[in-house]
Amino acid sequence: MNGFATRTHAAPVDASFEVKDFKALIDDRQPAVVENPASLQYETPALKISATLRCTVPAGKKFTVGFIQQVDHQDVRADYKRAFTSFELPSVPISDADGTYAPWDGNTHERDTVTGKGTFQDVELSTDDNLRGHITWHGPLPPNGDKEGAAAELQHVKRDQKLTTWLVARDDATGRITILKKVSWKSRVDISVDPSLPLGSRATVNPVPVELPTVVTPTPLQALLFIPAQCLVAPFGNSSQQFWWTPKMSGIGTRTRLR
Repeated sequence: MNGFATRTHAAPVDASFEVKDFKALIDDRQPAVVENPASLQYETPALKISATLRCTVPAGKKFTVGFIQQVDHQDVRADYKRAFTSFELPSVPISDADGTYAPWDGNTHERDTVTGKGTFQDVELSTDDNLRGHITWHGPLPPNGDKEGAAAELQHVKRDQKLTTWLVARDDATGRITILKKVSWKSRVDISVDPSLPLGSRATVNPVPVELPTVVTPTPLQALLFIPAQCLVAPFGNSSQQFWWTPKMSGIGTRTRLR
């Protein structure tokens, strides 16, 4: 069998999954920004993965093949005149699933079910992902995050995130997972803001590296290649994020979690 099982499960010996074609790339461009009256919006280049699998599953067996994604590192910060806000995760790595179809990273082209027929079946999968944000021009204040005044205060936005996307096959009866591909990738945002300028001309996108994703094909020698157990269950990245307000000067309050 191609691939390598997770640390806690042995790879099934009665089914095979051959990766016939696999592509992983990131759009070669810088983040895009849109200035709206209430907020600055940004969107990073997208990771795009496509795969064709040749699956041989015995009669009576059923497997799910698809993508599982985790967050390995996250640094999200918006600087205002007097304070900065940050989205923080209590621990990493953590599942990046939305919770609806966990642990899978979607339910359209991202996964498929293969029912045993005794002959091979070709399955095509794809996924794409990028980072988006909406940052208010006005700095939120504790305890409720209400904005202060009408003047724009946003000065800088930075985001640095590392993720891993796994292509796997899971035995639906036993839950055993076989890793077929591991894709490590990064996404960054660095935006300077001059709040004194008119809307539409405030934000300057600072160049950030656009790195090619790193693809690993498991071999029997890579016994330590496994999906962390906490990345297969709740909590999930979006729902577990904490939003913090941190003062940059004394006398205006203490670090406070807004939500």
